[in-house]
Order: sequence, then structure tokens, then C-alpha cells
Amino acid sequence: MTIAAPGLRSYGVDPKLVDAWLDRTITVLSNHGVRVTSHSDLEQAIGLERQRELLGCADNASGSCLAELAGALGVDALLVGSVVRGESGFTVTLRMVNARNGQELVAATGRSKDEAGLLDWLDETAPQLAAKVQSAVGHGDDVGLSGTGTPTLVRWSPAIGGAAVVVVGAVLLGLAQHTAGQLAKPGAFKSGADIDAAASQGSTFQTVGWVLTGVGLAAVAAGVAWGLLGAPSDGAHVGLWVAHDGAFAMVGGTFP
Repeated sequence: MTIAAPGLRSYGVDPKLVDAWLDRTITVLSNHGVRVTSHSDLEQAIGLERQRELLGCADNASGSCLAELAGALGVDALLVGSVVRGESGFTVTLRMVNARNGQELVAATGRSKDEAGLLDWLDETAPQLAAKVQSAVGHGDDVGLSGTGTPTLVRWSPAIGGAAVVVVGAVLLGLAQHTAGQLAKPGAFKSGADIDAAASQGSTFQTVGWVLTGVGLAAVAAGVAWGLLGAPSDGAHVGLWVAHDGAFAMVGGTFP
């Protein structure tokens, strides 16, 4: 999954120092399987003023604004939050929000008397946030997203459709088998023409049944792989070969 980190709000703390702490946190997140577009990357891409607008957008969780942000950045979630320095020390809050609707995915907050303690907290919390947000997005918990940002139902639709096609293919193969059984019974048909017609129909059922079964199984395999692993980076490759005694299907691709 991909996260954008437009920055953390700072109160009583040098913003440049907060940016350095955020960079440290981003590095830890990246080491735990989360791709992060940092605030410096965003600044280079869209400018400092626009980045500040987007940061306010994320904190306010405006649906239309977040939809614009998600479309512009192509990310699954946003990392936002704040660092506050008071008389008793630092208070830091980190939130992962769905970039498309502003719904909070995971959050964490902590307090520290000094900078060293705050850095220790960030180092300990970042892996936990990475695991929780990947779990939430991967299982579509109340966010309607998958690991690639695609709705879960869409990711599993090839498997569902493929299973239905396999059922139809199996029914046709069953009818072909039934016809073959009838042809083996003496006197089941009144004339040679009836026998030829039944044989032709049975052959058609068998061919179409194998083709549908092969296509359905390939779709199921692709759907399961997509649903569990995400879409292949180089696209899915599907092949089907029909022989006189059956059909062969395959699906391939480089999955995450």
C-alpha cells in the first residue's frame, strides 16, 4: 500500500525539527512494507503552499477535498498528526486516514518528557502502525479497500465469475456424459439419424464444457491471486488450449 505524509502540525516545536522526526518515522514505515510519499517529495511535486492546503484538508477530513487529494497522489491513506510541546514535555499524535473518505484507519498518541523519549516512542510505534494499517486495508475493515486500493469485491470478482463458469461447464460435461451413456444402450434411439444427432450434441456439450471449465478455472486462479496478493505488476497472462480429449488453461503474472 502507499501512504502520503504531507507533514505533521507543530505547536511550540521548530517545524524543521518535526520534519526531521517525520522523516525518521517514514524510514521505519518503509522498512515494514509501507511505501510512503514524504512531505519533501510532495513539496517538490506540488509546491509548499499546496502541500499546506492538503495537510489542512487531511486534518479536517473533508470528503471532497480528500477525494481530490487521493486522485492527485494516487495513495491509499494519509499519515497526519501533530507534535505539541508543553510545560510537561512533548505530546505526539499520529493518524492514518483513508485518503478517499477521511475515515480513520489507525491512530496512536504518546507523551514524553524529552526529545530522546519522543524518538524512542516513534521508533516503537511506527512498526505497529504499519502492521495495523496493512491489516485494516488488506482485510477491507470498514474502508472498502484492498492492499492496492481496489474494492475487495472487485478484486474477488474474477474468482466469483470463474466459479460460476466452472459450474456451467460441469453441467455441460455432465450432459455429455449422460448422452454418451445413452448412446451405449442398445435400442435407446430409433434411427441412425437420431444416433448421429445425439452424438453431435454430446460432442458439442463436451467441447463447450471443457472450454468453459478451463476458462473458469483460470479466472478463479487469477481472482484468488489478485484477491490475496494484489494485481500483478506486469498484468495477468491467461492461456487456453483445447484438445480432442479436454482443455488446458493457465494464468500467470508477477504478483506482489
